[in-house]
Amino acid sequence: MAIGQAGRRPQGLDGRRQTRYQRRHPARNAAPLRPAAAGRARERELMATVFSRALGALVLGAGCMLFAGCASVRPANDLFAGTQDGDATITRYQGRFSARYVQGDAQQSAVGSFLWRERGADVQLELMSPLGQTLAIVSQNDQGATLELPNQPPRRAAEVDTLMQDALGFSLPVAGLRDWLRARPAPGTPARVAHDAQSRPETIEQNGWTVHYVAWSDDGDSSAANARVRRLDLDRPQGASGAPGPLSVRLVLDQ
Repeated sequence: MAIGQAGRRPQGLDGRRQTRYQRRHPARNAAPLRPAAAGRARERELMATVFSRALGALVLGAGCMLFAGCASVRPANDLFAGTQDGDATITRYQGRFSARYVQGDAQQSAVGSFLWRERGADVQLELMSPLGQTLAIVSQNDQGATLELPNQPPRRAAEVDTLMQDALGFSLPVAGLRDWLRARPAPGTPARVAHDAQSRPETIEQNGWTVHYVAWSDDGDSSAANARVRRLDLDRPQGASGAPGPLSVRLVLDQ
């Protein structure tokens, strides 16, 4: 039997011939979409397109942020320019850090490595990413404090804590660390010190911070006079010394 009009299926076909016809003309066997179903299908198609474009923009933005984060700081005024690593006049600490703090209403964290150099009144703290890119350089001397960040002009203030808090969301107690890294309280302000069985500091409470001495270098001399800090944890509770939020910092000294 011939097909009378295009798109119409011949009438009176037996089951076998009808099955062969359906295999040869699958599109003609599909039931037409009702208006509501067609609208939903079109909506799904549009949503898929929007999602695809949004995902592409997100990936592109993340890539841009990643490359921007790889930029390293070059100190505009290096307090230790021209000095050698073995210079006996420079106190040097190198290791790893982790910080947990609150910014807004969200918990934040930061990890990386650090290089601390000190000579007289000059202190320079360099913070690096886990991949080794310099992320921030903090410098302090008798003239004040400077904070340098990638692709930004240097920021200056009388003291470093405010600079770091405003720019990074957390602040390391640079002034106190000059002495806490030497396992002693900073001069000039009250401090409470607890000692361990070897007369080494176990905790120092000072200026709103609690410093926990967790580990010491295993160099065969555990006496208090020659003890060298291996790891210290610093905790500052909410509201301590006018602090904007709680902060916990871990420092592990490799050198």
